[in-house]
Amino acid sequence: MKRNKQAAFGAMAKWYNVTDPEKQEQFYREVSNLPRKPYPSVDRHQKVMEIYNTHEMRRYKPEDFYNDNFVREL
Repeated sequence: MKRNKQAAFGAMAKWYNVTDPEKQEQFYREVSNLPRKPYPSVDRHQKVMEIYNTHEMRRYKPEDFYNDNFVREL
């Protein structure tokens, strides 16, 4: 996505039905600020666990769902 802007716009139109050039530009700018290596975040897992706060979920820690070995190895 970061290498070919026009290909990114084509994918936005095809997969997300985003065809408005202004919205495509906005989306592209936001995505361009993301890190190239999307390491998982323990904080994000914690937030999801807070949203889905059930008795079953409380049995686990965020670290139980967090393993960045695969991404780091890449």
